Amino acid sequence: LEKAIGLMARHGAIADTISRARHFGEIARDALAPLEATPQKSALLDVIDFCISRVN
Repeated sequence: LEKAIGLMARHGAIADTISRARHFGEIARDALAPLEATPQKSALLDVIDFCISRVN
């Protein structure tokens, strides 16, 4: 596992994946923007934040 992580880091796979996660998180936020503020929308935004925060 350590070797695999080292290879991914060396070839930029980890940084690229983090960048893509942030990008798709922004797309998701933009898709939710037109919706009225509801507990459901808030929950979805929280899920986006949670998923993105896990990459740090």
